[in-house]
Amino acid sequence: MTVKMEPKFRTEIKEGCLVLTKEIRDYCRAMKDCVCTVSVRKYYQVRTLDQNRYYWAGIVAPIQEHCGYQDLNTTHQILKAFFISELITFNQIKGEPIDVYIENSTKYLNTKEFAEYCEKIRLWANTPADDYILVNNKKIYGLGLALISPDDFVEKVICDEP
Repeated sequence: MTVKMEPKFRTEIKEGCLVLTKEIRDYCRAMKDCVCTVSVRKYYQVRTLDQNRYYWAGIVAPIQEHCGYQDLNTTHQILKAFFISELITFNQIKGEPIDVYIENSTKYLNTKEFAEYCEKIRLWANTPADDYILVNNKKIYGLGLALISPDDFVEKVICDEP
């Protein structure tokens, strides 16, 4: 089975008009006559490689080890459920309203949002085990860990390299 790659192009909208770069025009010229789909969404700066490295090695791994979760991905899913899910109340036509948590993805968080997400987790993990923080109006007791800050993590990684 071959996987067909769909190209993505980054361009601008100026004065309400889409700017067709040379790369876009060349790609379109190479296509045979066809009907196609064009998606346009606002560009966002996704998290950096340093942020990603810090998240998995400096946050997820220590929490996984401390809590004994089976793997990093399970820990990641739990952290997303705690810290970036949204509570939606579904009002049924018959019966009582139902609270549903909608899980968001870290994939679409920009650098600032991802830093805030990491900081919320760090605050929780560094909270003593007999104390709690409020998340979505629920008490979540701390882990009593001492997770390092992103700045300290980057310095540590740089110092540990041969």
